[in-house]
Amino acid sequence: MKLIHVLAITLTLLLCTSCTQPYSPPAALTTRRAVVSDTLPIALAWQTRLDQIVVRAPIVLDNLVLLFTPEDLRALDVNSGTEQWRFKVEHGTLSMPLPVSHDNVIYIGSNAGLAALSLQDGTVLWKRPLQDGYKQNITAGITYSAGRVFAVSATSSDVLAFDTGNGMQLWRTEMLNNMRGADLQVIDDYLYVYAGDKVHRFDARTGDKIDSLDVGIEFADARHTPDRLYTNRGVFNARSLQPLVSFESPHDFDPSMPCEGYWLPLTLAPDGLFASNKCGVYRLNEEGKILWSYRGNATPTVLVGDFGGNAYVLLTNGAIVALDRDTGQEVGRMKTSPALLGHAEGELASRGLINNNCSLVAVFNSYDVWGFTDPASTACRAKSK
Repeated sequence: MKLIHVLAITLTLLLCTSCTQPYSPPAALTTRRAVVSDTLPIALAWQTRLDQIVVRAPIVLDNLVLLFTPEDLRALDVNSGTEQWRFKVEHGTLSMPLPVSHDNVIYIGSNAGLAALSLQDGTVLWKRPLQDGYKQNITAGITYSAGRVFAVSATSSDVLAFDTGNGMQLWRTEMLNNMRGADLQVIDDYLYVYAGDKVHRFDARTGDKIDSLDVGIEFADARHTPDRLYTNRGVFNARSLQPLVSFESPHDFDPSMPCEGYWLPLTLAPDGLFASNKCGVYRLNEEGKILWSYRGNATPTVLVGDFGGNAYVLLTNGAIVALDRDTGQEVGRMKTSPALLGHAEGELASRGLINNNCSLVAVFNSYDVWGFTDPASTACRAKSK
């Protein structure tokens, strides 16, 4: 009995000790990364490390970098990396769909509802539950048009419209389809909702459902413009969904390559696009023909950045590579120690490259955020002062 009693006390002490020990971050996050070689044609302007993971790729709006963690939206100055403001979601988490902005206002969704924020300082202009009567009502997708914010509920699959001035609900249309991961855009007074392999069309003014089409295309992470819808297989008319361009596959371009499709999202360019997959990086023209391919010494991650005449690629070995956008030749590379992707928490989509006219922003490890500028651009140097 005494032995059992001693063992019980010892076990209790061990459990208590483990409960009181503070959380220790992985070594990959506590070790500062040093640049050991750098021949990139752009300059590292700033770097910061977050205390939470980034759950999706960053967004650059005006002079702000928007970062999405599980609990908040953080806005950094694109020129310096300093935090400008933060919006914390009360009793909820941010949703995955892209936010939309207009006239210095950003509209975002979460499982706590919708919110309108001032892009300048993060002031909450209004917020409201997506739908009443639900403990959680996750936003599947949102878009903006003509004074209205349109949203889809991933919980009920309903499609809704709200007034951007005060957040009041204007209409709601019940749907039976699974709307998780929906993407929305307004064309010619019609609201198009892309979900799964279907597209649903609504009257944007009244919410009346016009029709639904089952076209056998997977729309998750597809890119769209007012006229075109870009999938990993080709380009479709955004209104009729008729095919416009079929992409030449890496296997067609080089029979030794086993890859047939491309990862999404694609990086659109004025005269074509950049695409990537486990076989490499590809430059395609407007007709969908491959102009060049780059394999490198490691697989690229999902996103490719197009900046200053070069394509910038983040590889899974942690290197950033600069490629001439016309030839695909490597023109520069940055390596760090430890490697930039030494800690692999989060999805690949939460790491990537995105740019505006004067800056390229990169997210690594889902924690590290770096900003680059073009030292050759006089206009950009003047703008950053």
